[in-house]
Amino acid sequence: MSLSAGVYRIKNVDSGTYLVLPSSAKDTVIVCAAAPATDKKSLWRLVPSGGKFKLKNLEFNQECTIQGTTYAVAAASGYEWNFLSAGSGAHYIDSGINGVVIQKQKAELGAVTGANHQKWVFETAK
Repeated sequence: MSLSAGVYRIKNVDSGTYLVLPSSAKDTVIVCAAAPATDKKSLWRLVPSGGKFKLKNLEFNQECTIQGTTYAVAAASGYEWNFLSAGSGAHYIDSGINGVVIQKQKAELGAVTGANHQKWVFETAK
């Protein structure tokens, strides 16, 4: 599935939990958590930007960005991400920096290995 602009819930293949922005505070670490489909903290708008996409949270109007080299966090202006096919309808959320992708429970950044905790399914929000 090719991704396009729109609103999605982003589910981790390994844990089955969703990318969630728990707070509006600057530099809040984005986490994976169980969330009902109506929870705007787990809804993300893909915004086209320079041939890539920004991820903008619907609840707090914050964008996903990179903090140092460790975590994906919230900020007023976000990072431009690539979404690369990982097979079976899943994608890597790729930083474009030497194969570094979002992975695991605290939206950590790490080198792509093909592990399921690095793969994400984008579910169209209803």
